[in-house]
Amino acid sequence: PDVAASLPAHLGDAFARIVRSHPDRPALVEGGRTLSYAGLHEAVEAACRTLVAAGIGPGDHVGVHLASSADLVVVTLALFRLGAVYVPLDPEYPQQRLRHMVEDSGAALVVAHAAQRERAASLCDRVLYWDERGAAPEVALPATVPTHASVAYLFYTSGSTGQPKGVMVSHGNVL
Repeated sequence: PDVAASLPAHLGDAFARIVRSHPDRPALVEGGRTLSYAGLHEAVEAACRTLVAAGIGPGDHVGVHLASSADLVVVTLALFRLGAVYVPLDPEYPQQRLRHMVEDSGAALVVAHAAQRERAASLCDRVLYWDERGAAPEVALPATVPTHASVAYLFYTSGSTGQPKGVMVSHGNVL
């Protein structure tokens, strides 16, 4: 049988299948807070509306300057759902390396927490401080969905020449 034919269409679709199969199961635990798959799905949909209102759509590169957290999971899943490209920006990296990654990737936006305001603001003209965003606006989500060939994320290697090199990974390759 054709294995690719049985795979979800994209990473957002894979997540939606899990939500439909196990809506009440715990999906994410952070501190004393537990989100079910249905609750995580609601958070992801709200994040999608926030990102669309910020001008993000399919194919846009978004730098995510968040430490490991529930917010990181929600934002990443929202980017996959929208067909935008997740560009991980580890807050522990040196500022010069982060700046190169943002410039090289052509990130349209950086998502960060307000505690990283100074560092994030020096990376990109457009920064969305996730913990200050407010309620998700009521906006329509794009009808376009990513395909197996669509880029899901762009990560940077250490770079043998001293400059980090970007590697694009498609939804199909992740699946």
